[in-house]
Amino acid sequence: MDRPALSMEIRVRGDGTPEAVRAFRSLVRIRRRLDYHGTAEPGGLPGEIRPLLELAREMRRARVAAGARVLEVPAPHLRVRDGVPVLELRSIGGAGDVLTGEAMVAFNRLAGERLRASGAAALWRTQDPPRGALPPREDPLFSLRARRLFAP
Repeated sequence: MDRPALSMEIRVRGDGTPEAVRAFRSLVRIRRRLDYHGTAEPGGLPGEIRPLLELAREMRRARVAAGARVLEVPAPHLRVRDGVPVLELRSIGGAGDVLTGEAMVAFNRLAGERLRASGAAALWRTQDPPRGALPPREDPLFSLRARRLFAP
């Protein structure tokens, strides 16, 4: 199945920050469908994109070093088993989550920067700082407690 898309070629600098090389219209050919459950471990990623995981991890490290907070709150996931809907909590933070999440953050930031530089009208979303000190990272409920400190 072919899908029209807006793609961006991104170079990752040595310090982990992404840099836009070019943005272009493209046609994405979907050869197989992946899901977060099947890509939680790096081995679940197709071999041709597995090397991108380390780049995504490097981009995440750079974002965190620059002040980003990564909150991996479990996500509700509806599945159907034997014709019966089952609501599960899916843990966040697997290989597929990191790869997809960092690609989305990089694309959105770089696209926004290009729009701003060109003087084009665009929406820009920001997050206010937390309303209080973050709990210790070792806290098993870190993500849930930290999330309450941020505006929706």
